[in-house]
Amino acid sequence: MASLAHYTTLEDASVMEQSPRFQYFEKYNIIGNSDAIQRVIKMIDRVADKDITILITGESGTGKELVAQAIHDTSMRSNSAFIRMNCAAVPETLVESELFGHKRGAFTGALADRNGKFLLSDKGTLFLDEVGDLSLSAQAKILRTLETGEVEMIGGETLKKVDVRIISATNHNLKALSAQGAFREDLFHRINVLEINIAPLRERPEDIPPLATFFLDSFHCEKKTGKKILAPSAVAVLVSYAWPGNVRELKNVMQKVSVLVDSEIVHSHDLYEFLGIPPAAEDFQDVGTFKKALNIFEKNFLMFSLWENDWNISRTALILGLPRSCLYDKLKKYDIKRCLAGRTHYVA
Repeated sequence: MASLAHYTTLEDASVMEQSPRFQYFEKYNIIGNSDAIQRVIKMIDRVADKDITILITGESGTGKELVAQAIHDTSMRSNSAFIRMNCAAVPETLVESELFGHKRGAFTGALADRNGKFLLSDKGTLFLDEVGDLSLSAQAKILRTLETGEVEMIGGETLKKVDVRIISATNHNLKALSAQGAFREDLFHRINVLEINIAPLRERPEDIPPLATFFLDSFHCEKKTGKKILAPSAVAVLVSYAWPGNVRELKNVMQKVSVLVDSEIVHSHDLYEFLGIPPAAEDFQDVGTFKKALNIFEKNFLMFSLWENDWNISRTALILGLPRSCLYDKLKKYDIKRCLAGRTHYVA
């Protein structure tokens, strides 16, 4: 998933329309072709205006904050603040001050009154990212505020009412942490009124080519890098890679491609160093014989055709005009396998 906020003109925005199989949910600023992303979109549609507490789960880099922002932007609170707090990045000694604020002189270094995240997000949304990294002490204080709707600043003597919608996110299994005593069970039930899970990128390979194309086009428009087009062999490598860093890693790799690859057409060999993998699909460089060139073309063409048809063997065979048995023989010949969750299959 990715944001299109950097596009400033209709001419820039039209770039994405040139990309194949490019599905952009304009209302939510989200890109994705997979059933998993369709389910996330439908869930956002259903819950944005319901003002209920939401827990977004998924691995790091899958786009949890983007979903939280989409929920806020289409909710009844959209005219108020969307405040973020990365719970994993704040030292435990500062968590209470960050959340609830403090009065001048409350502790060493408190030189002025300072509102915390709860007060800053009053009437709006507070996004608690990586909520599973909070200490048990901080969890207890958040639970108290959620139950009472009141905030007490450090060093303050009065309680202030707040009206805040909480959206939390985590890459941990909070239910398992609760069973281990590492996360309060009562807080878990408070923040998990409704869960939205975002699948890792390796489980939705059909989202990889449009996302990669979008990132390349965005860097072209934003950073004025040269226009880049993915060759079928490059697509084959991208959909075969496991993407442990998910969309964040894909964006990072495409930024390297946009800056460091000189040619307009990006081939598979351009990606190996950036991904840290051994050579997989081949390009037509130093192929030697005409027969080997034909084999390389056939292998890459089959990979691209399978991706185009969501790895449906019957449909691919029909479109290519091949008997299914013949297509199976060719897949066996080139050892072509679809990327499976948690594993990477390369073209031999």
